Amino acid sequence: MHRLLAREGRNYDPRLAQFLIATYDFSRSSAWTASELLCDARRDRRDDLDELLADITGDSGDRAKTFGRWLQRHAGIEVAGYRIEKIKPVNGVWQYGVLQGPPRKTAEKMLIAGT
Repeated sequence: MHRLLAREGRNYDPRLAQFLIATYDFSRSSAWTASELLCDARRDRRDDLDELLADITGDSGDRAKTFGRWLQRHAGIEVAGYRIEKIKPVNGVWQYGVLQGPPRKTAEKMLIAGT
């Protein structure tokens, strides 16, 4: 189990910075669900991201649900200039995105505008 690091009064996983950079490189500012990112990383043979996601989710149980909880715990924490934003629910499942830079607009508007 990875030790959580404290930052600004919140705990976060030390793998967060690596996840944010790899995911932003992979998806830019596209919105995705936990399940979509898990599938897309494997399908597109992004071994670096796929291995990191496997490390975060473990090998037992519902990987998408485990990953979704991890995303929810880390949403809004800025590390290395990137952050996970909770965008909107679609059919009862939250979409997330990795955004770069300080919050200027609502996350949903940034994803639509592609900024």
